[in-house]
Order: sequence, then structure tokens, then C-alpha cells
Amino acid sequence: MGGIMSKKRRKVKTRESQSRARALPWLGSGGLHALVPGNAPSPETLDQMTRVYQQNIRESPVWNQMVREFGEKEAERILREFRVEIR
Repeated sequence: MGGIMSKKRRKVKTRESQSRARALPWLGSGGLHALVPGNAPSPETLDQMTRVYQQNIRESPVWNQMVREFGEKEAERILREFRVEIR
């Protein structure tokens, strides 16, 4: 009897960990990546996500460092390359 309950617990844990693993982002050579279930967002939603992402960068210490290292004009140009993409 104990063996059956153990197997059920293991199956539940496996499904839960697989579900969580799909939502965990990772940093790769092409930037920050994440696999999430669902339908792809619309182009308008991607643009809005990009604007929010860029604003978050502007409000972070990273932005101040970019401006110090590259100047404001170049930092703005670099920031425009920070985009949310679906691949």
C-alpha cells in the first residue's frame, strides 16, 4: 500500500516541477529566454511589452551605467535594441 501512495506523490511532484520549469527564464547568448505555455501575443502586445521592458531598464541602475559608459545618445540607441521577441 505504501508503494502505491509513493508513486502517486512522485507523479504529482514531477508534473509540478515540469510545469514550473517551463516558466523559468534563462540567460543565453541571444538574451533572456523563457518558455511559457499559451498563445503568442499580438504584435501590439509585444510592442507594449517592449515599452515596459525599456522603461524598466531606464529606471534601473543599469541605465545609469550605460549613460556613464556610452553617453545618453548612444545609451538610447542601445536601449532601442532591448526588445521583447517571440522566436
